[in-house]
Amino acid sequence: MKAKVLLLTLFFSLVFSNVGCDAAHGITATKIKDILDHPRDYQSKEITVYGTVTNAVSLLVIKYYEVQDGSGSIKVVTDNLLPARGRN
Repeated sequence: MKAKVLLLTLFFSLVFSNVGCDAAHGITATKIKDILDHPRDYQSKEITVYGTVTNAVSLLVIKYYEVQDGSGSIKVVTDNLLPARGRN
């Protein structure tokens, strides 16, 4: 009986922590519309954007990808590996 209670407690703890992490991404992420409406507020600052990669391009000297959330889309220039399209 104690083992069942322990397993149920562990299961629900994992489920709620996973839901909480997804909710935290939505709360702490900056909306793309806010960046596009007020670009100077975000200039030279590190921010978090949560969305889906809709396009990824690698040219000779530049790599960028496009991220879209419910409020808009924005291109991100990077030196890192490009994320796959459709990835969150």
